[in-house]
Amino acid sequence: MMTYFPLTDESIPATMLGIALSTVVQCVLVIPVILLANSGRNVLSEMHSGTKIAGGIIAACYFLYIAFVGGSSVSHFVIFVKDAFLEKVSIAVGIAAALAVAVYGAYCGLRGIMRSSVIAVFVFAVIMIVLAVSSVGETASSEVLVYRGITLKSVISATLTDLSRGGELVILSLLLFCTGKPRSAGYGYIATRLVVTEGIVFLLAAVLGGYVNIAKYPFYAIGTFGNALHLEGVFFVMWCVFAEIRLALIVFLLGDILSGFFPKLPARLILSGVAVAACALPFIFGGVSPSALQALSVVLLSAAVPFVAAIMGEKRKEA
Repeated sequence: MMTYFPLTDESIPATMLGIALSTVVQCVLVIPVILLANSGRNVLSEMHSGTKIAGGIIAACYFLYIAFVGGSSVSHFVIFVKDAFLEKVSIAVGIAAALAVAVYGAYCGLRGIMRSSVIAVFVFAVIMIVLAVSSVGETASSEVLVYRGITLKSVISATLTDLSRGGELVILSLLLFCTGKPRSAGYGYIATRLVVTEGIVFLLAAVLGGYVNIAKYPFYAIGTFGNALHLEGVFFVMWCVFAEIRLALIVFLLGDILSGFFPKLPARLILSGVAVAACALPFIFGGVSPSALQALSVVLLSAAVPFVAAIMGEKRKEA
């Protein structure tokens, strides 16, 4: 979201409403995952305990989807760095460097990744508060925030677009069982995502006004506006930190999925990084899937498959 804003091609009010509706959908989608996590399981462990063929197919689907989420993340991040700071850097070199750091982060383990993310979120929150306070009196009295441009079609489009970027929900479906309180963790994440996303959308639209619709990187541009204290350098650092944390988590999960197929496979994390690099190619050269198809993938992997896995688990218990 930091790289590409607005999240949709619709008006700001329609976008904000679409994000809210997408959040409601996500609250429903996460229910099967919570049911599995309450018993200390996730969808992969449940499917592997059933038929090996079905478990292998499902695990492969998760691997491919998460690898493509990683490919999307690293390609968008490297393109932003090239556009904003390092015009002469090769995209291939940028991807290799970003994934090398991510592989190292994945080697530090899930606990290390989580600790880093907590610190990063705290720093980000402080920066956003400073930005909001420094922008008081500089807000654009533009019409981008007024009630207009809200149609059923625009709201559905905004909802699907936000839902299609819910790759974290699929990741959550694999990690939620690690938490002590799956329900609180799941809905806490969704609520936090809603507040942060809506807050950023509102702040950017209020400060940048109509420019928000034409700027290539509005989140970065906001650091140069008004009394924003020229925070663009700080934003760039936070961009790098969040991108690497996200990529490290993705590489870690891919390595974990590979261990289910090949328990003794060496260099699983390096191979996972290579898979992410390969999946970045479609995003570099075009051909990104439409929002509706991406949203369907999120629904299937974050809710439908966990729901089937939960039913299979209950039937095995009864047997």
